[in-house]
Amino acid sequence: MESKVAHIPVLLSEVMAIMPSKGLVLDATFGNGGYSRAILEQTSCSVIALDQDPNVLPQVEKFKAEFKDRFSFCGVNFANLNEVVPNGLAAAVFDIGVSSMQIDEASRGFSFMQEGPLD
Repeated sequence: MESKVAHIPVLLSEVMAIMPSKGLVLDATFGNGGYSRAILEQTSCSVIALDQDPNVLPQVEKFKAEFKDRFSFCGVNFANLNEVVPNGLAAAVFDIGVSSMQIDEASRGFSFMQEGPLD
């Protein structure tokens, strides 16, 4: 399920300023794919993305179709990255703040702005 509000990755220009031009990059918290998209569009890097939220899967499929073998995805929590990420990363991005995609939708159980179940 895609968020109705566009998610804007924090510190994106700062992250991209230090991003290598090639190699394998880990996006440990894929979400709506903001960091992955910028990395894939602005560098020659490949990205392996992680996210345990099944609601990101439609966006993952779009990325796989668009970026082909430069993008791969594992549906796991980043706490388990040692089980799925190969050695030799060129860089890693962790956006570990609260996700607007979860807060904006009361039914997800995270909202403090709307009535909904608690997660």
